[in-house]
Amino acid sequence: MANKIIVLVVPPDDRDQGEVNVLDSRDEAERQIERLILSNIPRDQIKVFSCQEVLFSVTYQPLVALNDSVDEVAESGHAEMGNSYGNAWGEASPAPQASQNQPWSNDYRD
Repeated sequence: MANKIIVLVVPPDDRDQGEVNVLDSRDEAERQIERLILSNIPRDQIKVFSCQEVLFSVTYQPLVALNDSVDEVAESGHAEMGNSYGNAWGEASPAPQASQNQPWSNDYRD
């Protein structure tokens, strides 16, 4: 990513406030600073920085709750995230089924 020039105008009475201009080139920044000076903005209120934009990514941790009953799921507040056999977006997926190839079964009836 290309470097950017930030021109910051800070008022003398409130150093936490200001006007920020992000410019693509030194020429644009120079013209902006000239306009500020010609507008009688004191030089000590103008700050200039050179920077480069940094990309970032966001990841989310899954939230897992093991529950003994459907009622417990509703009480825990995780029911909105999906059902026992769905996902966080509410898309239903089929309930797991036992097959002859699986050594386990989710059917506990005799």
